[in-house]
Amino acid sequence: MDRLIVFGGTTEGRELCQKCLEQLNNVVIHVFVATEQGKEVLPKDGKLVVHTGRLTSMEMADIIGTLSPDMVVDATHPYATEVTENIVKACALSNAKYVRLLREKADIKKGFIAEDPLKVVKLVNRSRGNVLLTTGSKDLPAYTGIYNFKERVYARILPDTNNINWAINMGYAKDHIIAEEGPFSYERNVEEIKKYNIKYLITKESGKAGGFDEKQRACKDANCVLIVIPRPEEDGYSATEVWEMVQEEYTKKTIHIIGVGMGNPKNMTVEAVEAVEDCQVLIGANRLVDAVNKGRKDIYYEYKAEKIKEFIDTTDYQHYGIIFSGDVCLFSGATVLLDLLDGYKVKVIQGISSVAYLASRIGVPWAGCRVVSAHGRNVDIVREVAENEGIFVLTGGNVKQICQTLTENGLGMVKICAGEKLSYPREKITAGYVKDFVSKEFDPITVLYMCNENYGISTEFGLSDDMFFRGEIPMTKSEVRSVILSKMQLRNSDIVYDIGSGTGSVTVECGRLAPKGMVYSVECNEDAFELTGKNIEHFELKNVRQILGRGKEVVADLPKPDSVFIGGSKGELEDVMEQIINKGVNIRFVVSAITLETLTNTLMFMKTKGFKNTEVVQVSVSKGNFVGNSTMMTAQNPIFIVSGDWEE
Repeated sequence: MDRLIVFGGTTEGRELCQKCLEQLNNVVIHVFVATEQGKEVLPKDGKLVVHTGRLTSMEMADIIGTLSPDMVVDATHPYATEVTENIVKACALSNAKYVRLLREKADIKKGFIAEDPLKVVKLVNRSRGNVLLTTGSKDLPAYTGIYNFKERVYARILPDTNNINWAINMGYAKDHIIAEEGPFSYERNVEEIKKYNIKYLITKESGKAGGFDEKQRACKDANCVLIVIPRPEEDGYSATEVWEMVQEEYTKKTIHIIGVGMGNPKNMTVEAVEAVEDCQVLIGANRLVDAVNKGRKDIYYEYKAEKIKEFIDTTDYQHYGIIFSGDVCLFSGATVLLDLLDGYKVKVIQGISSVAYLASRIGVPWAGCRVVSAHGRNVDIVREVAENEGIFVLTGGNVKQICQTLTENGLGMVKICAGEKLSYPREKITAGYVKDFVSKEFDPITVLYMCNENYGISTEFGLSDDMFFRGEIPMTKSEVRSVILSKMQLRNSDIVYDIGSGTGSVTVECGRLAPKGMVYSVECNEDAFELTGKNIEHFELKNVRQILGRGKEVVADLPKPDSVFIGGSKGELEDVMEQIINKGVNIRFVVSAITLETLTNTLMFMKTKGFKNTEVVQVSVSKGNFVGNSTMMTAQNPIFIVSGDWEE
């Protein structure tokens, strides 16, 4: 059920509640009033929950957070400024939608205006005559300043024992206390003015709902002076406008994104169960919908986000329930759907994730563990397992493939637990070593936990040349590659270009250093392109895209990079760099040059365009060769490495 919170037992608040009960379905109204008297005048209905008592802003925030209403309407008295301040603060703390319902202003035709009780006191002390206070009990202390107040002042207050005793303790005469509850008619006001020989009637600008018109007419006809305390200025909406806002909020389509855990209804949260009950139609995969439906709801079997959106757009249900397994914020299809549902009222109800469930079943505190998904996603599983002591893996039925890859890369002795059909009667948890799982069969719905006691984050670069397939294509040697990579200053999620990939040694190293980014490896020589592909496959990199072609012909279609390495450009260096800098700013460039001409062209381009932090380094490497019992140093060609930043 949707929830609406209304603060205030005022006439406007009561009328709003009555309209909601009569015209809105599936809405529970929580009304907050200060006194039992306020509670008694409210409608009696099962969908109206009344809360009595005064609250602090923090208490309000806690309640609003617990109830999670779609809207909070402040229908409190215009002069209850402190209460309004608390409601505004509470809504801000709990991120709730706040709407102020303003009472219609009074039409003051004749009388005096006094901004506050102290000015009222000064006004009535100028002459003699009895005074009728109709401003409530809160300001009674201020009116004790009226000359001879015990004899002159009559206080009309609510028939509450505490209020009456409080007034008596302040010195008000017991027979001058009119303990009555409104509304007060014109006739009743005239009667009291005459009965107590009232010369001054003090009232707040309470508007039509507060009986102001009846007081004003009574004063005029009974020859009594009306003194009005004007209401504070504030922003808000009329009763009609608020009702229109409530109607719009509570009659538009509501989409419930419901996480139901692993699939067994026993693992659903109470909130998820209630959400399913409130929905008119359930949407999702057969297994999940059938598990929670029990034949009572309309159903639409679908898990593709675009088709779900189309169904919602073209049908007339008010409450839709879209069922997802596990935690809807953890590698869930709900993420894509949420983007598509912009403009609808969407409520997200969390479920228990299979990761948390498996962790509890095997007694592992998962707060410090890495969580990755290999279900329809590219993940460098070797790197992830190698660099983390504890890791959970959401699989897509590819457990054997994952374990095979890990075993081939020296991680076969990592401890592993596999949870199959978690939460179901046929739940199965198997423990062992990764290498033992290569020959086993597993259910498609399987979650893995691995504990790598020998984990460690690898910052290695400058891999040995012997680790690469080389062929006849010249390779950027390990030592030179190390300098290039240090100049590239790669980050975890960078977009990288390697233009002129050659054997792919720089491509591979970039892919390893930016595992959450993407490397675009460009090569126009078919043999070199094929060799790069072999090395990418050898290192099992999922974040590299190969492109066959010349640099200036292909970079136009690529996304803006964070870092660019140009190792070969077929004499088109300036054209390639020009296209790249046109994509945007904050791009790091590193260029390797063997010839002085390439070096000169690079430096001139960077200087002309205004690159920052330009630097040129010459690297001369000699490697030792063993000749008998001696070591002979063999010099390699010197390399110029130019780096610079294209910035704003």
